[in-house]
Amino acid sequence: MKEAKFLSYPEVIFKGVYPQEYTETIEWAGRQSTATKSKGKSKQFVEARVKEGHLSLGRFVTAQFEVHCSRNTSMQMLRSKFLEFCGESQRYTKQEPHFIVPPGEFSDYALEFYKEFCVSSYISYETLMNSGKMKKEDARFVLPGSCITSLAVTMNLQAARDFLNLRLDKHAQWEIRTIAVIVGYSLLYSCWSFFFDMEDK
Repeated sequence: MKEAKFLSYPEVIFKGVYPQEYTETIEWAGRQSTATKSKGKSKQFVEARVKEGHLSLGRFVTAQFEVHCSRNTSMQMLRSKFLEFCGESQRYTKQEPHFIVPPGEFSDYALEFYKEFCVSSYISYETLMNSGKMKKEDARFVLPGSCITSLAVTMNLQAARDFLNLRLDKHAQWEIRTIAVIVGYSLLYSCWSFFFDMEDK
């Protein structure tokens, strides 16, 4: 088998916001309800609507991310309301021996046992496919939830705020909270006028 890799944190790659002129798009959508024309101050318009709680206008803009996280946390991600996903299929791709290691003050024995279990499970996975001629979609059943998988994630800006409010909470599971922190910083940087009030989250 390939050399196993053990990572301490998930990886999140910000792909962009569409359209990039997000404040102009939100203002255009918002002014349909009042039949008024833009005054050329779209940032101020968006910030005023956010302060008023008119967040549904954020549905006209989307943000996209590529997420590499444990299989366990990918299942948590899929429960997020109004986010869209396309995930790596273990039916059609061969799982790489890459795993997430939870943070914590583990004993040397516990950490070594954890890593040995991951490697042993992966060896069983390869053995079932190579020697047992089992399909990938069946052999994957022996893989641990710590295996790293990939997700393409699309969210409109209102859905992003909902996701951040839930997953930035101190009680959120550590890996999905890490993902939320990176998503939050990315959106603060790229869409300040819609997320300015979440800076202290």
